Amino acid sequence: MEDRWRSVSDQREIPPNPSNSLREGDIGGQVIEAIRNLGIPDPDLPKKIFDALQGPEHAKDETATSNAARNLFFELRVLTLCVKAGLKAEARLHPDVRVWVDGYPVHVECKRIFAGSNIKNLVTSARNQLRKQITEDPAVIGVIALDLSRLVASTRPYIDLTSSHTWDDARKELNQLIRERHEGEIVKALKDKSIDGIKALIYFYNVAVFNHPRASFGTGHSVEFVPLNQADINDPVLREFHLALSPVI
Repeated sequence: MEDRWRSVSDQREIPPNPSNSLREGDIGGQVIEAIRNLGIPDPDLPKKIFDALQGPEHAKDETATSNAARNLFFELRVLTLCVKAGLKAEARLHPDVRVWVDGYPVHVECKRIFAGSNIKNLVTSARNQLRKQITEDPAVIGVIALDLSRLVASTRPYIDLTSSHTWDDARKELNQLIRERHEGEIVKALKDKSIDGIKALIYFYNVAVFNHPRASFGTGHSVEFVPLNQADINDPVLREFHLALSPVI
């Protein structure tokens, strides 16, 4: 697990509710830094980056017609995770991110979950998009990446870290919370509609944290690779994709 810290100021100077600004500023910085340093040779990338900066100022002001910018930023975050892991990847329209693992195509459809009530629709949408791609090219392995940051932030605006409660402890608790509250809906959206080529989920979230020993705010992120069928983890392409992402996690 990679700690991502951006110490911004002394605790007394932090606004009462800094979490959204911290989360969004940090993830934006991570994407831009990674793209600059990695030199991704993707002709469609400049437009995608430009479009990703055009949304409303605050996430809370997003509507169904103005959420494209932050959705794009999540797609770019997944892209940079893959490239940083040493995989060849590019930004696309559909799939959102195309990755090659040992020469095989892995298509990743990215969805940001706003609330438990819209999980089913978004997962179903990703499933249908991948089904079309797999029908056109049966060699494709499909993966659905879900940004769960809004779900996590809705229950815990920021996470307290202490010498006895580390980021790893907090991450385990949050992952358990996701499983208990939301994984049932995610699985339900896929149940009885399985498609042979859709093999796994990626759970991603980015949260604000307050580090008490350092007396500073920052952020932490988590990436969890979840095979839809335990047997699928033995698929050599899926296993290689999983292992490639693990050092980034």
